[in-house]
Amino acid sequence: MTVRLLFGDEIRSHVLNILAGDCFIVCYPHHPELYILSPWISNVDIEFSDLYILKEKEKLLKSEDANVFLFSDYNIKSINLPYALLLLKLHSGVEINIVTLPPSEPHYSSAYLPRVRTLLDFLDEIGCNIFVNSKLHSKLLLANDLALLGSFNLSSLALYDREEIGVSINDLDNLSKLKHYCWKVTAESERYGYSSLLTYGNPEDRKYEPPDYVDGITLEDYNKLLNQWHRSEDARILKQMHLSRRNRITRGWLLDQMINEVYMPEEQDKRIRYGEFFFVTSGYDRAIKSYAHDLNLFYLMNIRKIISSTEGCAKGKDWIKHFFDFRGEETTDSILEFLNSKFARRTIPDVKLRLKPLM
Repeated sequence: MTVRLLFGDEIRSHVLNILAGDCFIVCYPHHPELYILSPWISNVDIEFSDLYILKEKEKLLKSEDANVFLFSDYNIKSINLPYALLLLKLHSGVEINIVTLPPSEPHYSSAYLPRVRTLLDFLDEIGCNIFVNSKLHSKLLLANDLALLGSFNLSSLALYDREEIGVSINDLDNLSKLKHYCWKVTAESERYGYSSLLTYGNPEDRKYEPPDYVDGITLEDYNKLLNQWHRSEDARILKQMHLSRRNRITRGWLLDQMINEVYMPEEQDKRIRYGEFFFVTSGYDRAIKSYAHDLNLFYLMNIRKIISSTEGCAKGKDWIKHFFDFRGEETTDSILEFLNSKFARRTIPDVKLRLKPLM
């Protein structure tokens, strides 16, 4: 077990390191997943300090373990939280679950409340699963391979102005315990937006969910359990409920579904599928700048790519026909027009990209 105490700049740097996708490789790489428990969440810039960058470069020169992922791939010194989460999804296919206070909390001022709603709606639209819980006080970031917990929220005051302390943990036993804790908190929380409803169903649907992987069970026994559930009446009811909810979808959720179901083989792990689909050669700082000015166009272009590509064309159209009961003309333009009518929001909430490259 490795436990490390973190202070000040180290907290921000570890937060950014998790958001860079460097903590989803060892444990269950086929299903990268991030839980964010933060009562207060804001459109905060998360930045490497110049001193931290200098220290990490010195470690790299000495061939020591260093958090260099952002240096070598992203070329990012700082980025605002919502776009860091978007980049994490596009780069590594990470499923992001966020638990925070509901926007109706009396703690939020009338001036701050609209910004909170815009942020949560933006995160929902890019496909994050959002839950709200008025009792939440825990502060935790849990990735596959690393947990970061302490006294800090994901807010400007906590990360820059206040005296905060944190702890990072990477041993499998404690990571497993924290994941079960996150499952418990999300089960007790209320869905916010549309993506979490599409992914998890309504709270009263919990009994219809397929079994989660249980530590200690063999893969063979687990597959038998899963196959048994898929043949059950619960699975049939859940399928009907899913179909009834698909009239209000988000762009991020739809793109995730199509990449996973259509673009690449199921047996390939999600990090590889997403890495290949969003492959860029100019650095991720430039790539994100190129589409941040019009995210709606970005999503439509990539959905079109799946529908019209040589590899995914027939399968993509068949998936849409089955999934949405689409009976229209099977041209790419007709399908896109149909899908555009299914989005819960006409536009993506306006959150501007703020990014500083290292160079």
